[in-house]
Amino acid sequence: MAKNTCIHCTVSGCKYNTQSDNFCTLEAVQIGTHESNPKVPECVDCQSFVKG
Repeated sequence: MAKNTCIHCTVSGCKYNTQSDNFCTLEAVQIGTHESNPKVPECVDCQSFVKG
């Protein structure tokens, strides 16, 4: 898959990470949260993550 230069990603353990230059190969990602009222970045999740 080709990298999507609009989606930067440093999660090297994700199947969709380009590994060499920190981009995602997906056309779009789903972002969500595991909190009812998120207040800090750590409460937000990339729900498109797949273990690589």
